[in-house]
Amino acid sequence: MGSRVIAPLIVAVSVLLGCSNPLTVEDLAGTYSLTRMDARPLPQLLTATVDCDEWVQDGELSLQPSGQFTLAVRGALNCTRVGGQVQVIGWDYPGTYTVSGTTLRFVAASFTSTAVQFIGHIDPWQMRVRVSDLALHQSNLVDLEFHR
Repeated sequence: MGSRVIAPLIVAVSVLLGCSNPLTVEDLAGTYSLTRMDARPLPQLLTATVDCDEWVQDGELSLQPSGQFTLAVRGALNCTRVGGQVQVIGWDYPGTYTVSGTTLRFVAASFTSTAVQFIGHIDPWQMRVRVSDLALHQSNLVDLEFHR
């Protein structure tokens, strides 16, 4: 079996057997693909105005064994109904993360003086990370689901 199969299997068996060893950043390290936003498959409409629609199309969450992470979400801003163009847009959150049980705590650098903090939850059975209440748009908080 390859390491892509063995690592999730070890995590799942440990959880099943009630192993006292908690999940670590090393256990979770890897790249997870964005598959759902607000419990619906992608692409999803994020915002809509009279002029433009803003879409979320894909993304990924990369968790490093060092405790570093990068969360990237990609989409499109479609303003063609007012003579504009479709533009590629995105949101990037690099920073650090910690693990406590099945909860991930993310701290990302920000252009302001305050770091962006958000929470994730790991489902070790499905190798899924769910990030809750992330502000992709000023007025929109979204839940993002990533699978390995």
